[in-house]
Amino acid sequence: MSHIVKNNPSPGTGGDEFEEYKLPQLQGVDAWYGYPDGVQDLRGLRLRYNTKDLVQYGTANGSPDASYDFENGEKVTSMDIWGNEESVSGISGGFVTGIEFNTSQHQNVLLGDNSHGSKPKHQTVGNGVCVGFAGRAGSDIDALGGVFSN
Repeated sequence: MSHIVKNNPSPGTGGDEFEEYKLPQLQGVDAWYGYPDGVQDLRGLRLRYNTKDLVQYGTANGSPDASYDFENGEKVTSMDIWGNEESVSGISGGFVTGIEFNTSQHQNVLLGDNSHGSKPKHQTVGNGVCVGFAGRAGSDIDALGGVFSN
């Protein structure tokens, strides 16, 4: 589909591949955190769509640790996926520590963590309409890349 910009998932290599996106726009994102060896990682991710569809990856038990709801027409102006390429507490090959983005509504959102040796992977945001994510997940979110309309 040429109307979609898919960023390559990074940093990890574990878990199973996934790709989830729906037009016209993602309604919201929920995140769960964990702390293997004292380093915060993104354990679970739930994508919420205007169609009332919910899609979850990783470990998403109980209430989310953080959430963000997009306003109608709100666009992402920049996004970084933060990750750690080191193996920690049985998570080999790297893992995602956080999702950070800015929006057209002047919001700076951090779902997770961007410290403890994490490195950002800048995302290409197309026209700014976030429609989902692609990545790798098992019990944690191992790799992530934003999917946007173009």
